Amino acid sequence: MTGNGKLSPERSNLAGDYFLFAMKIASKYKLYFKNYKNEIESAAMLGLCQAAMNYDNSFNIEFSTFALRRITGGIQDCLRIKGKYEKRFLTNELDPDSDSMAISHHISINDKEDIDNALRVLNGKEKQMVKMYFMENLGISEIGQKFNLSPSRISKIVIDSMKMVRENIKCA
Repeated sequence: MTGNGKLSPERSNLAGDYFLFAMKIASKYKLYFKNYKNEIESAAMLGLCQAAMNYDNSFNIEFSTFALRRITGGIQDCLRIKGKYEKRFLTNELDPDSDSMAISHHISINDKEDIDNALRVLNGKEKQMVKMYFMENLGISEIGQKFNLSPSRISKIVIDSMKMVRENIKCA
């Protein structure tokens, strides 16, 4: 960082390299908060710039891991200020290694154990696809390549899987 609070060219390039990463994270929130699309994108970019400014590679942490928390935190703060951030989004700490990470944003339960139980209705491939989509932030096309299936087929599997999870929750 330069002395005037601006990003150095190196840090600016780092932020630029992760622009699409930040927009992908923002897109998940924009689905639910359609009236705040611009605010969400701005908060994501601010979080990305803060991450680039504060990143220290001596800790041996990938930048994407470091930036994920800053970006999502910035978006959540923005939505909290707007008064539109639902309690269920706040109750699950964002943990990239957790089965409940982004999945909890798409189903109305707050308890990690309940989420884990709900995911048990899925077979191995369905569960893996849901995790890849919601937790690893992979796109439908990328998942399709990994499973040698068309994007439309992957989309249907993910949608049907989330319906099964929701039904399992309703029945429980």
